[in-house]
Amino acid sequence: MIKKLPLNLARSIMRELLRFDGIQFGEVDKIAKLIPRDASLLRICGNVSINKLPEGKELVSIVKQYKKLFNLGCKIEQVFDYYNKN
Repeated sequence: MIKKLPLNLARSIMRELLRFDGIQFGEVDKIAKLIPRDASLLRICGNVSINKLPEGKELVSIVKQYKKLFNLGCKIEQVFDYYNKN
């Protein structure tokens, strides 16, 4: 049985990583709200179809700015996905 990831998983992961990195709450909230509710960080980091989103260009520039945090978020999401399936 395959379980679905929670809708806001990508947002939650990035909120925690950005806050841990010491970024101010207002900026964290702005970045998290750019991430679509049902998005996967793996798709965002790979720039798969995010340019089609209304906030796509801004999201791409933020991913470039916080590349290390987004890559770490992708790894966390993979671990969560692995344990959620097993």
